[in-house]
Amino acid sequence: MHRRCVAFTLVELLVVLAIIAILIGLLLPAVQKVRAAAARTQCQNHLKQLGVALHHYHDEHGSFPAGFETNGLFGQTWCARLLPYIEQEPLARQWDYTLTPTATGKNTRDAANNSTPQAPSATAIPTFLCPADRFASRPAHLTWPHMTYVVGYFGVTSYAGNCGTYSAWYQDNLNFIDGVMVGKLKTDGVLYLTGLAYPPGLDPYPASLTLLTDGTSSTFLVGERFHEDRLFDQLMAVPPLYKSRYPLHGWSAWGWMGGGPGSAHVLASSRERINYSVSPGTFPTHNAANLRVAVFGSGHPGGANFCFADGSVRFLRDQTELATLQALSTRAGGEPITAE
Repeated sequence: MHRRCVAFTLVELLVVLAIIAILIGLLLPAVQKVRAAAARTQCQNHLKQLGVALHHYHDEHGSFPAGFETNGLFGQTWCARLLPYIEQEPLARQWDYTLTPTATGKNTRDAANNSTPQAPSATAIPTFLCPADRFASRPAHLTWPHMTYVVGYFGVTSYAGNCGTYSAWYQDNLNFIDGVMVGKLKTDGVLYLTGLAYPPGLDPYPASLTLLTDGTSSTFLVGERFHEDRLFDQLMAVPPLYKSRYPLHGWSAWGWMGGGPGSAHVLASSRERINYSVSPGTFPTHNAANLRVAVFGSGHPGGANFCFADGSVRFLRDQTELATLQALSTRAGGEPITAE
């Protein structure tokens, strides 16, 4: 008596493989949607933490921190000021908050006084990182040699303070005020540039809640910034023009300590719509570079998260009208608008 061997035919095997491929094709978009939703939720939690930290800072100091405080050559960011309020007390105790070259060297060098990824400034702070920002896990290596540009390794932040309607300004239309080149810089937001009469004609002191006359639910504190724009890197960050000192990933140092033009590391504005990117045919100029590094955006599909002064976190769509975004970015513009 012969025993018959049971096995798949080639046709049956191909049918099974085809069914498996179809199932995988159906499941993959669902998995991607779940991951995207999880990243968006985690990002919102980070922004909530930053909102709480900013309010705790305000309770202790009577105002929000300066978005970037500078004496012309050296500065400190709002991100560094928040370290004690986001469970980074050891790093805060190590950090030198003075506006001096000594502080810059101490914060950007390791224990052996070398510029390495082990320097305090290179620390990756989880609260500053959005999981949808692909470059956020590695520090930026800044190497531009200039009197007001600090070199070294810097941890990345995916979030930018709300400077108002106009933030990045270096050589912007070559506009001078009292002999200082300030472009069209504004300080009508909440976290903005302050310092020793620099630049002149703008708000010299940090903002407080009493100045938010548009209402805390109609003014945001912090928004997302996305660090991926290949066309920007190809046009703006290449020799010999160097209209941007770094690729876009480099404009994200939470612990920047150089001069005022570096405030673009931690500040953004409503100069353009959410997720604006460089268009083909753009000619590389300082204006074009400033415009891109000034905008809010994210790696989340369709828009970006923002933390408002009332503590809420809301997702604003790419289609948000620029006038609406600008109204939400000003603290006392007289146009109270509730974000949907």
